[in-house]
Amino acid sequence: IKLAPPGIDCNPLRDKMVVFEVGDERVVIRAHRLILEDGAPTLFDLCTSRADPAAIPILDVQPDMFRHLLRYVYGGSIPAEYLKDHAKDIIDAADKYEVVNLKLEAEAMLVFSTSITIDNVVELLLYSHGKNCALLKEALVDFIVENGDDILRKVRLSRETMIALLEES
Repeated sequence: IKLAPPGIDCNPLRDKMVVFEVGDERVVIRAHRLILEDGAPTLFDLCTSRADPAAIPILDVQPDMFRHLLRYVYGGSIPAEYLKDHAKDIIDAADKYEVVNLKLEAEAMLVFSTSITIDNVVELLLYSHGKNCALLKEALVDFIVENGDDILRKVRLSRETMIALLEES
């Protein structure tokens, strides 16, 4: 019996393709397990946690978004216009599947392309808190500090609630 040299993993399942059925239409999209292991740990875990070789359903992401996510994982880039137009959706998918750098790029684009107003600050603050988006939260806190009195007059949150949200950051 020949053994692999130290540090070499010869698991034959590791290099095989995995099949995802994505979205409501169940669009078939393939990926390499080895690529997923480094770039999208949660997707890799989905592949390795299944005993059967059947396609893995991904129903909470649309096929186009999933293709962009995989393109990024494979070392490609996402066009700036797409990133700008779909920043929140990209953050959601990248957060769920642990594509950390993509999430950070989408968050930076969201901060850059979003006009923070009194009307959207609470929604964005709750979103940033739920998705652990530190850069977005920092921009929102800066806006709140600059516009605190106006926010308290127009937004239906008590001062205590707003302080509690900000203290958690």
